[in-house]
Amino acid sequence: NQVAEFNENFAKMETVSCRVKGDLQSYSANLAEYGPIFTILADSDQSLSPALARMGKAVGGLSEAAAQAATKEEFSVSDAIREWTLNCDSAADLLRKREIFEQSFEAAQDQLAKKQSEREQVETGEAGRSFGSMFGGKHPDTVKQERLEKLALNIEEAEAEVTRREEELKSTDKKV
Repeated sequence: NQVAEFNENFAKMETVSCRVKGDLQSYSANLAEYGPIFTILADSDQSLSPALARMGKAVGGLSEAAAQAATKEEFSVSDAIREWTLNCDSAADLLRKREIFEQSFEAAQDQLAKKQSEREQVETGEAGRSFGSMFGGKHPDTVKQERLEKLALNIEEAEAEVTRREEELKSTDKKV
């Protein structure tokens, strides 16, 4: 949420920066039109010629300065804002990825706890009778032993999965 708010604020800053650049470019274009007008007026009126010529030259200089300021604005502020916006997006993506790893780690832990609970139920006899002992003609102790062996294998796999997910989570935490 803070990353999104940060991104929104930078987007607003970029909008303002683009407006400032646009206004500077527009101002420069207007001044570029006025400079030659003063020069033409200087040629037409001999009494005001030196003043109008200087005014035309000054307006031309202002036009050039405004154009340079617009270019400088574009490169100094906009690039930095875009870079920070991209950094915010990367941070948000990394945090989402970390959250996914954390959820998968928690799911693996839940699966392990479920298997361990099931093993405890089989060991204490709370799991009830199985189909193998009721319909298959197998001795209940044999069926119980087979289930315990299968659960032991499942628990080993679940523990390995928890360990793997925990390593992924730690690796992601280091990146964050």
